[in-house]
Amino acid sequence: MKRSFANTSHSDPGSTSSGSLSGSDSNPKKCKYCSSSSSGSPKKESNNVYYGELVVIGYNGKLPTGNCGKLRSKFELKKRKIANSVKASVKYTIKAEVDKRIYDRSVYCVRYGNFSAVTYEFDEDMDMYQIGRACDDFVDFQVLDTVPGAETALEQTALTHSTVSRYAARIVCSRHPPYRARLLAGAFDHNRNIILGNATCAQKISDNACDMDGFTRNGVLLLHPKNGFTAGSVPVWREISVCGKVYKIKDSRGVYESEQLRTEITNESNILTDGCLIDLCGVTLMWRSGYGKHEPPTKSVLDQVKLQISEMHDAQGSQPPPSLPTVSGSKPGEKTMMFVNTECGHIQGHYTWHADQNRKPLEERMKNCYHCKIKGPFVPVRFGLEPLIHQDFSSPTHVFSPCGHAIAEQTARYWANITIPHGSKSFKSICPFCGVSLCGYGFVRMIFVDDK
Repeated sequence: MKRSFANTSHSDPGSTSSGSLSGSDSNPKKCKYCSSSSSGSPKKESNNVYYGELVVIGYNGKLPTGNCGKLRSKFELKKRKIANSVKASVKYTIKAEVDKRIYDRSVYCVRYGNFSAVTYEFDEDMDMYQIGRACDDFVDFQVLDTVPGAETALEQTALTHSTVSRYAARIVCSRHPPYRARLLAGAFDHNRNIILGNATCAQKISDNACDMDGFTRNGVLLLHPKNGFTAGSVPVWREISVCGKVYKIKDSRGVYESEQLRTEITNESNILTDGCLIDLCGVTLMWRSGYGKHEPPTKSVLDQVKLQISEMHDAQGSQPPPSLPTVSGSKPGEKTMMFVNTECGHIQGHYTWHADQNRKPLEERMKNCYHCKIKGPFVPVRFGLEPLIHQDFSSPTHVFSPCGHAIAEQTARYWANITIPHGSKSFKSICPFCGVSLCGYGFVRMIFVDDK
């Protein structure tokens, strides 16, 4: 699979820019959804190292607002021309000294409450990438709350309240083999500070000079698939601290007792491995390692699969209900789609589908199956177009229920087994292509009935 290389040049080791996402353009076009400019052709570097990619879960290849600038559904992390990361240096506990460092914009600083702060110094061995809702030069990757089932820019931007932090998390990558990437909670703001208020938990972790650690208010969670990115993975969510240490998640997210100390899980790490999930309380990201075992399918391969499954349907002669219009086939770009009952899995035929039907509540899409009379969601078969989300690259044989996204069996089983944090306490399985909550077993096998 061909990958576009990003221009990651930085004149200041502490600065970040949209150049880590795309190349420069002499006539950049402003995007109305973010302050960044959409870019022209990416610029290749002669000696480039690919760390990995972050994929926003809940979108099928692009955001409803479009992929532009720092606001997009997928981010590549590549070795920068100049290292820009920082590491803990000196701890201060006198309030006057703490205030002095906080207001010094030339110094990176993490403040724990009102009476403790740790300054950071330049680290020439690491690259740093910052993630958050803010749209400024200090955030490399801008993320917004995922809106389940959103297909238009209006639906995507309808939220009036966001739970994603403006400066949510940062990833640091080693510039030397084996190029490990690590996750840390919190990101430095435009004043180069991470401010942990009294509502968050700060605690002493060791006897060295920089012995403080803390957590962001809504938390940064990490899931390490125990058996790798496979259908047999056992999901375990952990919380990551500002220093990158691993802790058991709390019973209720966003609630902290300032005096409560938490025990570190020392036999686990914040190193990102292929298939890791990162939850930022409102949006979930997936990490695909640059050294994964398999290359994901390209879009052209997925388009071929679309045609194959449509031709299979036509060849087997699945007949639709006589009351609905039909066509001879469903090809990419046509306004007709193949429909499925996600309760029983029977393919119903090809019908005209209007975009406004996606906005109808699920109960209004319930119909009796033409073949077995079971009542279930009557939805179009749509294909998962984000290659990095697929766990199995064989032909789609199943669909997620109730949304109708078609995938291979191993991919269906993997995502049905993964639960994503929802709200402050609950977890749920979702379709990785649209973010809709899965029903029942989460997926069903497509059944083509020969009525000839």
